Amino acid sequence: MALAPLFGYLGDRYSRKMLITVGVSVWSVTTLAGSFVPKNLFAVFAILRGLVGIGEASYSCVAPTIIADMYKHDMRTRMLALFNIAVPVGGGLGYIVGAYVSVAFNGNWRWALRITPVLGIVCVILLAVLVREPVRGGADGAQVLKRDNWYRKRNQRGDPIVCGVAVLVSVPFLFVALIYSKDNIILTWISIFIAETLLCSNWAIISDMLMYIIVPARRATASSMQIFILHLFGDASSPYIIGLISDFFSKGVHHDDVLWKSLRYAFMLTPVVAGFGGIAFLFAAIFIVRDRHEAEATIESANTLETFHMEVSSNT
Repeated sequence: MALAPLFGYLGDRYSRKMLITVGVSVWSVTTLAGSFVPKNLFAVFAILRGLVGIGEASYSCVAPTIIADMYKHDMRTRMLALFNIAVPVGGGLGYIVGAYVSVAFNGNWRWALRITPVLGIVCVILLAVLVREPVRGGADGAQVLKRDNWYRKRNQRGDPIVCGVAVLVSVPFLFVALIYSKDNIILTWISIFIAETLLCSNWAIISDMLMYIIVPARRATASSMQIFILHLFGDASSPYIIGLISDFFSKGVHHDDVLWKSLRYAFMLTPVVAGFGGIAFLFAAIFIVRDRHEAEATIESANTLETFHMEVSSNT
């Protein structure tokens, strides 16, 4: 998280393919190294696991900009969706595959960390062989914001509206999951599934919006700042905040029922924040068309200037 802005800065100025290659390599090496740390050196293990995040920061910030420069229109959205779906799918498969690998090696969890780097090596090889570094803004042009999707043609503010509605619809399901978490576990899991699906449905759209309101030369920086803010106010700070609220309601009582209720009250903050997030998306819909047109005008102006310089050079 902390190094995301650095990789964003580098991604706008240097080879993004090289940054991803280095990042995935660091991720693979530190993951493998962590599996050999002895039990009495937990601090070393924690440091290595922290270094894994450096590799993740590299490709999570830079990869969307490469996709944006390789595809345009609705195809860009589809490719970003494919990229973003790798996060939950990969995370889920990681637990499953890791568990099976651990069982296969007599319960030794370290082998799960030794198998994973193999996938990293495969990714590096595929990246080197199949991916060419695209020109920044290569898929953009004077018609960069022309869309094929019928809904986008009908409503230019459709992207933030879809995101906002999805988040707002998830709010009641989050409340239901929390309210019935003790009495009806089936209803709770169904509500969680629906809420998570709605919340995750906007990932690709958010990435796409970021790409088309930011000029190509600044997209990696914008992507990195989005990731930094997302984690800073999300998974980095929220456990501590939830814990503080839970402790406030429990008032030092350590009875199981009191602890459960206080934790549930603390988690009620989640749908409240989601509600504000949905409203923020709808508020963004007011400005999205203006921002998109400004980005389009800047890109078109840059393309025109570049064409002019090329014509002057050819004439001289």
